[in-house]
Amino acid sequence: GLQLRQGQTSAGTVPTAQMRTGNLSEFSSQIFDPATTRPDPNNPGGYIRDPFPGNIIPANRINAVAKFFFDPAWIPLPNQNSLVSNLRQQASVPSSSNQATVKLDHHFSSSDTLTGRFSFTLANDGSYGRYHGLDPYDPGANPEHPNGYNSVANWNHIFNPTNLLETRFTFSRAKVVFDTPNFGTTDYTTQLGIQGFGHGISDVYPSYPVMNISGFTGMPQGFLLNYTSNNFEYTANYTMIRGRHTFKMGETWRAWQQNLTTSGQGSGTFNFNGSYTNNPANPSNTGQGLADFMLGVPSSASRYVPPGWYYQRFKNEWAFFNDDWKATPNLTVNLGVRYEINWPTTEKYLRFATFSPTARNGQGAIVVPDQASVSAPYLQSSVPLSYPFYQQYTVFAKDAGINPKYLRDVGYNHFAPRLGIAYRLPRNTVIRTGYGLYWVQLDGNRESEFESVPFLIRESGILNDSFIPTHTIQNLLPAGSSFSQYASLLAHDPSAKDFGYSQQWNFAIQHQFGGAFSAEIAYVGTKGTRLQTSRGINVPLPGPGNVQARRPFPDFGYITWNEQSASSI
Repeated sequence: GLQLRQGQTSAGTVPTAQMRTGNLSEFSSQIFDPATTRPDPNNPGGYIRDPFPGNIIPANRINAVAKFFFDPAWIPLPNQNSLVSNLRQQASVPSSSNQATVKLDHHFSSSDTLTGRFSFTLANDGSYGRYHGLDPYDPGANPEHPNGYNSVANWNHIFNPTNLLETRFTFSRAKVVFDTPNFGTTDYTTQLGIQGFGHGISDVYPSYPVMNISGFTGMPQGFLLNYTSNNFEYTANYTMIRGRHTFKMGETWRAWQQNLTTSGQGSGTFNFNGSYTNNPANPSNTGQGLADFMLGVPSSASRYVPPGWYYQRFKNEWAFFNDDWKATPNLTVNLGVRYEINWPTTEKYLRFATFSPTARNGQGAIVVPDQASVSAPYLQSSVPLSYPFYQQYTVFAKDAGINPKYLRDVGYNHFAPRLGIAYRLPRNTVIRTGYGLYWVQLDGNRESEFESVPFLIRESGILNDSFIPTHTIQNLLPAGSSFSQYASLLAHDPSAKDFGYSQQWNFAIQHQFGGAFSAEIAYVGTKGTRLQTSRGINVPLPGPGNVQARRPFPDFGYITWNEQSASSI
């Protein structure tokens, strides 16, 4: 085991006491007033603004949200005499790691052997924010607790010298928890009068809104994550020797589970980059993100409704037969075939969705498995908030001709042939060649393809107006809203029956010149077919007028479409 406390020096950049009053004269850059933005009479299509006299923002123009967070209990005052990296903190960060392994070997007889092993790792990685010890929420702190468990059991049985059975069962678990002190009992987002949050969004994990201020530490926030991944695998292989043939056959069954929840970002994230307090006619050395924040005019925002729990599953079943044939003293042939069923991801309670371009008479539709998947009891708080609206754009899987359990087809005709040949020529020369087809396996990085509306509402890039900010922190999102009218979707081609395959081939000549010196020349080729790729299928067509009306599916926002159409060689 390991127990460690390590010294950490953190540096943050925070506003000075003078800045918090609205006096930004400590900046060398000039600050302009967005309220004076108007068309530039000398530059059609351009805009101009008037500067704040003396770089001082009047006290009555400072937004209530900025005043709230300027309290040193939230954003501390600097402890260094500078404008950059003016808050320095020393902390002792704890971490630990404990590991153990137990192994068992037992010989029941000369024919039967059992072995087993179990091991685990329990760890803690401490994390402190840049305001540690000065702000009770310790913004940005995100300690991690990664734990892992692994077990394996093998039983081998020798029937006779030419017949052998090998079996193995393995189980592994990864359990990762990210914690943070950034959540409490008060929904500051709603308390500060910021629209677009409230019940089912910011009150699920009550906290403060994230404020990303260009050039400053701002108000960062950690996240909560509870992740458990289980992998079960059983393998049985049988080896049989008959004359010049060594036959090997076997089967593997594998099941993968992932149980996951995270806090999302239900309190909202707001970004301030100085674009509203610069000089639009000549932006160089003008504007400040802090000035935008003080005036309450974010350039963009994001909202991620806490997604609740997801219980993703997929499984595989593989079987193979192989023959190593010593045809002659100089020729060895290896022949084999593998059969695979690789099921797509599903969700234990069918809380997942995709998109069909052909549903609703070609208007496109969100596809959910069935009525039960969007009915109480709800595992995701976004469903009762959003589905009553999105229902008009939603169909059930059976009505769209889609498999409701997987929201895509399952392939059952996946054979993978293998061939290898080795031939020994006279004078210490060997020729080798081979070919194999390998089906691509689904991995845990693709399980999120079906985490989509209405089960997951994640909106980023919610923009303020380009030059004249008509929205503030408080009203950038519409009052009472919890989702966008035009849903951004993740989807997968429901007709894809596999995850692609790779063909590999080679040809080599080896020659031994004597002693320990040998040479080899080889050619190796690989070709990937039906590999995964993604593209946007709802990009607006070029032209004038309303952007939404120019989309192929105007009832929706951006649609990320995953399909098996890529190739490689």
